[in-house]
Amino acid sequence: MRTRRLATFAGAVAATLVIAGCSSASGTPVHTVRWYTGHDEARVAMVQRCDAQPMKLANTPDCIDAHDAAEDLGVQLAGATTQSAPQG
Repeated sequence: MRTRRLATFAGAVAATLVIAGCSSASGTPVHTVRWYTGHDEARVAMVQRCDAQPMKLANTPDCIDAHDAAEDLGVQLAGATTQSAPQG
């Protein structure tokens, strides 16, 4: 019985840590690079916000992910442009 209580408690603690890890200090959800890649307006807004307050926001998960998504899209677009350019 004691082992079962301990397992239940450990599960509750783990779930709490997982949920807490998915939010920023302000309580808003942290978005992934993949999410920002698919949400252009939100990505642009976040990058602008981060660039406007670099000392405060540059190292936050959302800023890092938004910038990474912007870089990934820039590389993909540059690669697509290079590949589709006429040769000859």
